[in-house]
Amino acid sequence: MTISIYAFEVKYGTSPTPADARHLQWLRDALGDRFAAGFVVHTGGDTIALGDHLWAVPIHRL
Repeated sequence: MTISIYAFEVKYGTSPTPADARHLQWLRDALGDRFAAGFVVHTGGDTIALGDHLWAVPIHRL
């Protein structure tokens, strides 16, 4: 059985950038294929792609 990891990081801000996902990028690179996706949860209104398997998602979408 393969375990997939979904990681979340919460930021208080409305305009996340790829720099806000740097810890998730590190985790993605460390876990390899086990890393399914990473999400920066923020207070803005838009869902934004931040990189390979990395997304910024508004908290109201959860």
